[in-house]
Amino acid sequence: MRGNFSEGDPPYVLLRGDEPMMSNRMFSRLMMAAAFALCCSPLQAGELDRPTPVNERLRDSAAVVVATARQVDATWKPGPTGDQIIVTRVLLEVTETLKGDDQSSRWLDVPGGTLEGVTLKVSGELTVREGDRGVFFLDPANGGIHSAHGKAEALLRLDQQDTVKGTTIRLDDIRRIAAKSR
Repeated sequence: MRGNFSEGDPPYVLLRGDEPMMSNRMFSRLMMAAAFALCCSPLQAGELDRPTPVNERLRDSAAVVVATARQVDATWKPGPTGDQIIVTRVLLEVTETLKGDDQSSRWLDVPGGTLEGVTLKVSGELTVREGDRGVFFLDPANGGIHSAHGKAEALLRLDQQDTVKGTTIRLDDIRRIAAKSR
């Protein structure tokens, strides 16, 4: 009786052609075991979304500056696997150095951007637009060009009142944390 089940046959949820592969009972047990394994894993949902505290960002960055993005230019560059990716080079006009050597400007390369009508958005990476002002957390420079420390967390955008956008954290708070970490 291929494809037709009598009342005594268990209902099946997975079929290969017309042949049953797994009963509802077996499938339910498998799903319960998978759910149990996920719930008992050491990494709970949401842990990956928790922002890194400012004091840890300061400690782990090579340089921390208050700056404004003055020039933003995208270009093609070889990626880690040899393929061509879009990288945006940003000229930062530094108004204050919270950590690292004092420099009036710094260069920053960020994966992604728009070039020749093609836009590359890299998940979890920082996006910088011309005129963005904030606290930039930078990794050591390679050939005079920094990379963003902590990827998307590398910029705390400041509003006109020197408050980090979307928070109650002020630039003065960050200055105090930076002074304590020296």
